[in-house]
Amino acid sequence: MLPFKMIYHVYYLNTTTRPRDTIFMTRTTMMSPSDHCLLLIHKGIKKARTLSNMTGVSIATAHRHLRVAKNGKPPPKKKGRKFCLTSAEKTRLKRYALKYSGYSNAQLAKKLEESGGRKVSVRTIGRYLTDMSVKRVKPRPVPLLTERHRQKRLAWCLQNQDTDWEKIVFSDESCFQYVSNTSRVLCRVGERPLAPRTSHPPKIMVWGGISARGVTPLAVIQGSVDSDKYQEILNGYLFPTMDVLYPEGYTLQQDNARPHVSLSSKKFFEDHGLKVMDWPANSPDLNPIENLWGILKRKMAPLKKPPVAEWKVMINEMWSSLSHDTVSGFIESMPRRIQSCIEAGGGHTKY
Repeated sequence: MLPFKMIYHVYYLNTTTRPRDTIFMTRTTMMSPSDHCLLLIHKGIKKARTLSNMTGVSIATAHRHLRVAKNGKPPPKKKGRKFCLTSAEKTRLKRYALKYSGYSNAQLAKKLEESGGRKVSVRTIGRYLTDMSVKRVKPRPVPLLTERHRQKRLAWCLQNQDTDWEKIVFSDESCFQYVSNTSRVLCRVGERPLAPRTSHPPKIMVWGGISARGVTPLAVIQGSVDSDKYQEILNGYLFPTMDVLYPEGYTLQQDNARPHVSLSSKKFFEDHGLKVMDWPANSPDLNPIENLWGILKRKMAPLKKPPVAEWKVMINEMWSSLSHDTVSGFIESMPRRIQSCIEAGGGHTKY
C-alpha cells in the first residue's frame, strides 16, 4: 500500500486539443486517498478491491470512482424520502401541537387523522415537529396568581416605578437539596442509569441579602425558621453588614412568610428602626435574589457531593465568590421587572 503523503496531484483537462482522460502531474506536498485512487484508475487499474488495498479508500468509494471514470460524470444524487404530509397537514399539525401542548405524539397523530389528514406513525409526527422547531420542554414553575394577586402586583409596580433601588436590601431564604432530581446524565439509547437515594435526603436552608453596595454573609439555618430565629438572623447577618454599607439608612425587602410578618417581627423592626418594604404576595419574579439562588444551584448541581458539613462550606464559598457586577446587574434589572409586570397587567413575567 502506498503511503498517504504523495508528491503528485492530478489535474483533469477538458480541452479540444487533448483527450478528456489526459492528466498532468505536478509536484505538491500531499495527495488524498481519493485522488490517489483516481490516479491509479487512469493508469489502468480497474479492480475496486485492488484500488482499495493500494489507496486505503473503501471498496464502495473505489466502485464510485470507477463509475465516474467510465461514465464521465458523477452518479445522480439520491432524492431521499418523500414527504408524508402535505403543506396544509403540516400547518394543521403545528397548530394542534401548540394548542394541545400536553398531547403525546400518538395523540397528535390520532387528532390529525380524525381531522381528515393522513395516517402517519408516531416517529413521523416527531420528525415533523422537530423540522417545525416544536419541541417538548419542562414547563417553568410559577406561583398561582388569582385576580386579586394580579391587581395588587400591578398596583405595587405602579407605586414603585420611581423607587431608588440602590437603597433597598433584598432578602430571602432558599433550600438546597443534597440530592437533585433534575440533573441529567448521558447514557446509551434504551438505558436509564440508577440514582440511589435515601427516603429523606438532607437539605440545607440558607438566608441571604443583597444590595447595590454589597451582600450579607450567608446564614445557614438549622431546622425550621420561626419569628425568634428570623430575628436572630437579622441581628447576626443583616445589621453588622448593611449598617456599615448604609450609614444613612436602608429599606429591607422581604416576602410575606409568617415569621417575617408576625407581630413579634413587626415590633422587632420598630425597636430597631428598620424600614420594611411592602411586598405583593406570590411575587418571586420581582425579587432579584431569586436569580442568584438559581445561579448557585446550577453551579452546585453537577458537582460531586461531599459530606454535608463540607457541602455547607461549598455553598458559603460560592455565595462569597459572587461578583459585584453580577449582583448589581440584578439590582439594576428592577425597573425592567416592574415595567414587564405592568405590561402583563400584574401577571407573570419572564423573570
